[in-house]
Amino acid sequence: MFPDRVVDAALRLDSVLAHDQGFGGAGVLWELASEYCVADSGRQDFILRRQVPLPQALMEQYTYLESKCFIGLLPEIHRAWFTIDTRLFLWNYADGLDLYPFEGADQIIVSVGLFKPRPGVFVEDVRYILLVSTPVEVLLLGVCFAADGALTLVPTEMSVPTDGVSMLNIAGTKEDGRIFLAARDGSLYEILYGETSLWSNLLRSGPLRRARLVNRSPSLGSTILPSSIRATFWSDDPLLDIVVDDQRSVLYTLAESGRVTLYCLGQKSCKRLDCADTATHAKRSSSTAVKSRAIIGIFTIPEEVSSVVHLVVVSSLGERLYYSTTKTGSVMEIAHAGPVLKNSPSHAMSRADIPRFLRLVGFRPSPPLTGVELSHPRVHRSLWSWGGMILSDARDAHFDTLVAIFPELRPGHSNSTSLFSAPRTGLGDAHFSLSCDLPSVRESVTEIPLSFRTDPQQVVERYHSRAWAIAECSRVSGSEPSTSTENPRDFIVLTNTAIHLYSRLRPIDMLRNILSVGGSDPDIRWFIQHYGYVECCAACLGIIASVDRPIQDRARPGEVDGTVIERAKQCFRTCSGEPELNLGDMGNFDPSPGTSLGGHQFIAGRPSTSQYLIRYSPGHEAISLCLARVLRCIWTSFLTTSRDPNGFQSFTMPSSMMRGLRRSLLSMGEFLNSLTDSSLRVSADISTETTSSFQEKLFVQLLKKRKADEARRLEAESIESMSLLCFRSAEALSLLCYLEDNRIHRLLGAVSIDLRKEFVEMRFGELVASERGEVAVGALIESLFASYDDAYIIESLGESLQSQCPSFFGGKDAIMHKGLSLLRQAVQLRERQETSSERILELAELSLATLEPVVSRIFDLPSVCGELRSIGAVPALVRLSLRYAEEKNTAEGNRVAFACIFEALRALILSSEGSSPIDDIAKIKGSALRLAFESTNLRFLDELYRFVYDLGPLGIDELFSHPSKRLEVFLEEKSTTNKDLMWKYYARQSRFVEAAMILTRLANDETCNFSLEERLNLLSTAMVNSKAGYSQGDVMARTQLREISDRLDVARVQLKIRDALNSSGDAEAVEAARELDGILLDLSTLYNSYARPWELWSCELESLRCAGYRDDSLIRRLWSRIVEREFQSLSQGRSFESVRDRLAGLGKEFYPSDLAFPIAWLVHLLESESLHKNSSRSANSPELPAGWVARVMHQVGVPAGDVVSAYHALLENQDLFDGDDSGTRSFSWGSEASQVHLIQSLEAWLQDLWKLSGSRIDGSALQALALCRSRLRGMSHPDASSILARLERLDPVHTPVSLVSTQTGATAVPTGNRMLLSGRSSATNTREKSRS
Repeated sequence: MFPDRVVDAALRLDSVLAHDQGFGGAGVLWELASEYCVADSGRQDFILRRQVPLPQALMEQYTYLESKCFIGLLPEIHRAWFTIDTRLFLWNYADGLDLYPFEGADQIIVSVGLFKPRPGVFVEDVRYILLVSTPVEVLLLGVCFAADGALTLVPTEMSVPTDGVSMLNIAGTKEDGRIFLAARDGSLYEILYGETSLWSNLLRSGPLRRARLVNRSPSLGSTILPSSIRATFWSDDPLLDIVVDDQRSVLYTLAESGRVTLYCLGQKSCKRLDCADTATHAKRSSSTAVKSRAIIGIFTIPEEVSSVVHLVVVSSLGERLYYSTTKTGSVMEIAHAGPVLKNSPSHAMSRADIPRFLRLVGFRPSPPLTGVELSHPRVHRSLWSWGGMILSDARDAHFDTLVAIFPELRPGHSNSTSLFSAPRTGLGDAHFSLSCDLPSVRESVTEIPLSFRTDPQQVVERYHSRAWAIAECSRVSGSEPSTSTENPRDFIVLTNTAIHLYSRLRPIDMLRNILSVGGSDPDIRWFIQHYGYVECCAACLGIIASVDRPIQDRARPGEVDGTVIERAKQCFRTCSGEPELNLGDMGNFDPSPGTSLGGHQFIAGRPSTSQYLIRYSPGHEAISLCLARVLRCIWTSFLTTSRDPNGFQSFTMPSSMMRGLRRSLLSMGEFLNSLTDSSLRVSADISTETTSSFQEKLFVQLLKKRKADEARRLEAESIESMSLLCFRSAEALSLLCYLEDNRIHRLLGAVSIDLRKEFVEMRFGELVASERGEVAVGALIESLFASYDDAYIIESLGESLQSQCPSFFGGKDAIMHKGLSLLRQAVQLRERQETSSERILELAELSLATLEPVVSRIFDLPSVCGELRSIGAVPALVRLSLRYAEEKNTAEGNRVAFACIFEALRALILSSEGSSPIDDIAKIKGSALRLAFESTNLRFLDELYRFVYDLGPLGIDELFSHPSKRLEVFLEEKSTTNKDLMWKYYARQSRFVEAAMILTRLANDETCNFSLEERLNLLSTAMVNSKAGYSQGDVMARTQLREISDRLDVARVQLKIRDALNSSGDAEAVEAARELDGILLDLSTLYNSYARPWELWSCELESLRCAGYRDDSLIRRLWSRIVEREFQSLSQGRSFESVRDRLAGLGKEFYPSDLAFPIAWLVHLLESESLHKNSSRSANSPELPAGWVARVMHQVGVPAGDVVSAYHALLENQDLFDGDDSGTRSFSWGSEASQVHLIQSLEAWLQDLWKLSGSRIDGSALQALALCRSRLRGMSHPDASSILARLERLDPVHTPVSLVSTQTGATAVPTGNRMLLSGRSSATNTREKSRS
C-alpha cells in the first residue's frame, strides 16, 4: 500500500503552492500596492551588478556622424543596435567584443525591430527577422547564428516602400509572425510577407514570396491622397509606441498626443475597437499642480499577472494609469476580495471576456523622489515588467537617475506569524486550509545615478550619460529551482556610454548577504520586520539547500560558503518558534477535576479526544513553503516533452538541472531529519508559583504541558512526512536521471501502450505521490532491466538503484528482478532451443518460487505472464496471478491478474493437439485448469466460470470436468437461458436420475418455447438416462422409468394427432395442430378434444391402445371405418398397392396389441371387403388377388400360424362375426362362394409359404387343410376341383412347409429331422411387451 504520509505531505504541498501563487508573490499582488516606501540606503534591493563600456570601435564611428543616429536593445539575441546615418551596428553586450556592421541601406535608418518569422516562409537557419526601416523603404533581413554563436544577417530580397513615411517603432506577434509598424503620419501599418502571387505562378515554375505594406488605420484622405498632399491639409499625430498582447489577441498604439488606440487582431485582420485620451485621464486623476505631462510608454499585462488590468500607461511624471479592456473588475475589487489565482474558475472566466474598449481602472501617482519638491520628474524612458517599474529621470543636466519601483510584501495585519493553519479532528487527522489574511503590499523606491565607473573608488561622469533603452533579460517563467516567491530579475540599461546590468535582490539574496557579513541581530531583526518569521525561515532553508545561487555566481554553478550555511541553520532554529494547540474557547474554563474539554473529559496521562486546532510554528510553515518553492519548477510539469505516446520522448527538465535539484532536496531532507528529534522537546518543569489551590495548580499545569507536548508531537509528524516527501522527490529525480541515461524513448517503447499513455500524461507530483506513478516507475524499471543481458550489469544496476532510490527500488524489488532474470533466461533458452523442456520448466519453477513472495512488486504482470506462456509454464502463470490478486486485493489488481489467467486458459481450451508449439499441451492444460478450478478465491471462481462458459461447447465441457457445489449454482443461473446445461452436467457426473428429472421437467415446462418434436426428444433422452440410472441400481429409477415411458407414449400419440391434423388440409385442423405443437397434453384431452372430434380413427386406436382400454365393439367400429375409407379410395383411382401398404403400415403401428389389432376379426373384415369388391367390380376394374390379406398380415409381422388359425376359424364357424355390434354390415361365410374365396386366399398364402421357407406344415395347418378338402369335395363350384387338386399337392409328405402354431409359449417339437415351430417369436413378444 502506498505510504499515506507521503500522500498527506503531497496534498499539503499542493495547497501551499496554490496559496503561494496567489498570495506569496509581490509580482502577483502589485495591484494592491497603496503606498510608496523609500529603500534604506544601506539595504537597497536594486543593485548594479555589471557595467560594459561601449566598444571603442563603435565610439570612433560617431566621429563620422553626418545626420542622425539611433540606438536600442534586442535582448532576445543579446545585442544592442546602433545606427549612424545609413549604417547599422549590432553589438554583443554579453561578451562586449562582437560588433557586426551592416551597410546595405542607402537611406538614414530610423528604427530597427526583431521578431520571429512566420513558419514556413524562410529556411530553418533563419531564427529571426530583423526589420530595418528608412524613410523610403523597410528591409527584411534574416538573422542566422553559427555553431559558435556568431551572428550573420542574410538579405531576404524582401522590402516594401514607405511612400516617404518614417516608421518610428516596430512590433510583431509571437505565434504567427505578423509585423506592425507605428508611423510618423499617425497610421498603423502591417507588412504582409510570404504570400504567393498568382502572376508569379504563371511566369515562373515556383512561387515567388512577396511583401507589401497595408494601412490598418486608414481614413479617406490617407487612402486616396499621397503623403505630400496629406501633410498640407492634415496635421499628423505620430505614433510613438506600439505593443502587442498575444494572449488576448489585441494591439495598442500610443500617439504623441497621448491617445492610446485599441485594435483587435483577427486571423488576417486588424480592427480598431476603442481609443482613450490617457493624457487627459492622467491630468484628471493626478493631484499634482503640474499641468504639462507627456505619455512616454505603454506596456501590456500578462494574464498570469493580472486578470483585471490589461494595460499600463506611463507618463513623464512617473505616473501610472491602469486600463482594462472588459466591463468587469477593478483594482478596488482585488483589494477587497484578493487576487484571482491563475487556475481558479474566476480566472478562467476573465480569459473568456472579449476585449471591447479601454476603461481606466486604477491610477498610481508619481513616486517620492529626491529633490522632487524643487522640480518635477522628467521621465523619458520606462519599463514595466511583472509588477515592477524602472524609470529614467533626466532632471540632472549631466546624467540620468534610474528609479526602480518594485512591490514587496510585508507581514500580514493579523497577529499570526503563520501563513497557514491546519485544523485537526482527533489525533493525527489533519485537513489543510489556507488563511485568508492578505499581507500588505508596498512599493519600494530605489534611486541609482546612471554613471560609468572606470574605477571602483571613483566615479567618472561622462557628458550627457542618458538612458536610451531599458529591457529585462531574465526569465520569469519559474522553470528553474528556487526557494523564493519571486524569480531572479536582471535588467539592462543602455546609455550612450555603456551597458548597465542591474539585479533585484530577493529576500533570500538579502538574507544571504546579511549572513555572509556575520548575521548581526539588528540586521536579522530588520529582515524579520520587513518579511516576517516564515519568510526568514524559508530563506534560511533555501540557503541550506543551496538552491538559489548568489547573484554574483548566477552565471556559473557554485557552492554556497559553508559558514553561511551554518549561520542559516542557527538562524532557522532561533526563528522557528513553537507550535500551539488550541482546545477551543478557554475564556470560561473551570480548572476543576473532571472538567470536560470540548465535550470530553480530560484525564491526566490519557490522550485527549476533543476537537482542537493546531497552529504550526513559523519553522514548520517555512519548511512547507520552501519545499513547495523548490519543487514548484517541476511538481506540476509533465514528465516528458510530448503528449503523443507514439512520438519521440525526452524529459522536460535537463539531467543537469535534475541532478542539481536532487542535491538541494537531499541537503534539505538531511536538515529536516535533524529537526525531527529536536522538535519533540519535553516541556519545562511544572511551576508551583501560584496562589491557586494545589488541585487547580496541578490541573492547569498538566493541561499546559499536555498541549505543548501534543503540539510538538503533531508538528514533528508533519515535518517527518515532509521529510519523506523531500527524500522521495530526490529519489524520483535520481531515477529519472537513470532513465534518461538509458534512453527513455527506447524504454517507453518496450512497455505497453496503456502505460505509455499514462506516463506521457503524468506530472512529477503524480510520479512521486500516487500509485499510478509507482506502477509506471515499476514498469520502466522492468524495461530497464530487460534491456540488459549481462548478469554483472544487471546486478550492478540493481545495487545502484537500491542505493540511490530505495523507496522506488527496495530489497523486494531486487528479489523480484532476480526472479524476472531467471524467467528471461528460460525464455532465451526456449527461443534458441538449446536445452530440453524439462530444464526450461525447472527455471520457470525457480523463477516462480522467487517471485511469489514479492509478487505485489510486479508492475507489469501481463508481460511476465506473456513470458511464462511462451515457455509453456501456464500452471506457474496461474499460481503467480492468483497470488498477485491475493496480495493486491484491489479491483484493478484482480482485473489484471484474472485477465492474464483467462488469456492463457483461452489458448489452452481452444487449442487442439498439434496446433500449439508447446510440448505435451494436454498435460499442461489439465494441470493449469486444475489449479484454476481449485482456487479458494471465490471472486476468481465466479469470473472463471463466466469466462470458460463464454468459450462455447469446449469451455462448457471443461466446466463439466471440474464439478463443485459453487459450479452447480452458477450452472443453475445459466440454465435459465441454456436449458440443456444442467441435465448434461448431471449426466456427465453419472447422476442419471437427476438428469432425467430435469429433462422431464423441461419437456413438461409450458414456459419453454419447445416444439413437440423437441419435447419428444427430451423425453426420449430422459428415458435413456433413467435406464442408465436403473442399470446402476438406483431405486428411484424404476418408478421414474415407468412415468417417463407413459409420458413418452402419450407424447407420441399427440405427435400423431398433430401430424394428422396438419395433413388434413383444413384451416381449422391446422390451427388445432398448432395448439398441439406448444405443450404436452394428457391422453384424455387428446382423445376427447382432438382425435374424436376430428374423426382421426387411427389416432383414436392409438389412444385406446396407449390407455390400455378394452372396448372390442369400439375397436371394430374404428377399424371398419378405416378399412371402408381405404376401399372407397380404390373407386377414386387409388391403386390397390397403396391401399395394401397403408393397411400394412397401420397394422405395424398397433400389432401385437390385441386391444387395437384383433387378428381374426381383421381377417374377417378384410376378406369380406375383398369378396364384396371382387363381386361388385366392373369389367374394367382389376380383381383383387387371392391371398393378399394373409400377405398383409405377414407384412405386419403376424406369425403364419396365427394367420392360418384365423382362416380356419372363419371356415369352421361361418357366422363367427355375423351380427356383432361394431356398426359394420352383417356378413356370413356360409355361402359356397364365400367359402371358396376363403379357401383360395388360404391356398394362395400356403403356396407362398411353401415357395419361401420350405418348412413342414404343423398340426393346425393340417387341420385347416383337411377342412378345406372336405368342404371342396362337397361343393359344386366350378373352381372347387382345381383348388382341391392344388391342395392335394400340399400333402405333408411332399410339402416342406412349416407353419407356426398360434399357441403362445409353445416350444420346438422335433418331427423327423426338422422342427415344428410353435408360439410367437421372441422379437414379437418383446415388441408387444414394450408397447404395453
